[in-house]
Amino acid sequence: MSDAKPISTRVAVNTKLMRGTEDCEYFDKSTYQLAMGSLLCLATKPRPDITFAVSQVARFTSNPTQQHWNAVKRIFHYLKGTSHYGLVYRKGDSTKIYGYSDAEWGGDCNDFKSTSGYIFQMSNTTVSWMTNMQTCSSVHSRGRVPGPSQCCSRGSVDETAQSEYEIGYL
Repeated sequence: MSDAKPISTRVAVNTKLMRGTEDCEYFDKSTYQLAMGSLLCLATKPRPDITFAVSQVARFTSNPTQQHWNAVKRIFHYLKGTSHYGLVYRKGDSTKIYGYSDAEWGGDCNDFKSTSGYIFQMSNTTVSWMTNMQTCSSVHSRGRVPGPSQCCSRGSVDETAQSEYEIGYL
């Protein structure tokens, strides 16, 4: 991937990843899983901006197709083009914490499961985030989709942590 062409987006627009069928060209599972391990490690701490894209391709580690591998390569191309990105906290910036949440109902093309999530930012920098896929299908059940209430409960925890711990700035 050292000669990869840098790109500015993590996910191709209007592309939905689907499970493989008999007609699909399957990709080597061990190579795919090795790449996924690297991406999951990056998405966990230093590169939260790839978390959504990585969670999308991670669903197919047991049976990856060429389409899934192309999506993984796209994330690596994005990382090459954005290697200078990072989380920066500056002295003097506002210490107010802002929280946002969103949910979609039945957006997964394979299982019709809903996805929800939240993000908290301080000084325009992410300090906490979560994304969650519903455990049951939206076609069969209108299960609870965590959103603002879960976001608010997490927000009170983050605000308490901010006041209890001294936060250092550059």
